[in-house]
Amino acid sequence: MSFSIVGQRVFTPADQDWFASVSEDINPMHMDALAARRTMAGFPVVHGIHTLLWSLDSLLAAVPDLPPIATLKADFEKMVYIGDEVRCVLLNGGEQTARLETMIGDQTVMGLDIGFGDPRAADMTPAETTLHHPAQPYDLTFAQMETQRGQIPLA
Repeated sequence: MSFSIVGQRVFTPADQDWFASVSEDINPMHMDALAARRTMAGFPVVHGIHTLLWSLDSLLAAVPDLPPIATLKADFEKMVYIGDEVRCVLLNGGEQTARLETMIGDQTVMGLDIGFGDPRAADMTPAETTLHHPAQPYDLTFAQMETQRGQIPLA
């Protein structure tokens, strides 16, 4: 299988502070070592969306002439801890689709399946494009969340 490393980095506490300031996500699991000890992670972990955005940024820096992204499917498989060295690997890049994996060693921590083209032409049924604005957050069990899915319209 051919692949190309498009980025590599170590996330630091300063990176966490920066991302928390721009995203306003100050979840103690990401920001507070003492509080994170009481979570399943055990230590502070990198925001998943920060990992995703860095991975996309790495891809676009390495391959700047890509067409617009029409679809994006992310699988967050493992946690990235502060201080982990991660690398972003492009697998199976083509004109219509690409597979991007963020890895620690030989373990994939996040996979991105990317579809290229006009985002407005993405195949979405009307039910999937309807936005719901609940007055209160949903209180779902893990079993209920497992079957949830959706899309965020880009245009």
